[in-house]
Amino acid sequence: MKITVMMPELKKGMKSAVLCRWCVEEGQKIEKGTEVFETETEKAVSAVEAEEDMTVLRFLAEEGDEVAVGGPLFEAEVGEK
Repeated sequence: MKITVMMPELKKGMKSAVLCRWCVEEGQKIEKGTEVFETETEKAVSAVEAEEDMTVLRFLAEEGDEVAVGGPLFEAEVGEK
């Protein structure tokens, strides 16, 4: 099943974050707990991990982009094909 992964609300009241760095590549299969990307807010840099096993299909945001909470980051394939 194809999904779109959105920017999480890492801190209550957070409105957006800068996508600092992708830690994976398009086409890469990753497991739950793999660090996928890093974000930066006014106060901290945070690593975000995959919540389930998936294959990264396509990035929808680039490093350096400011992405709103709930905004699209990447498309992925999850579950059995």
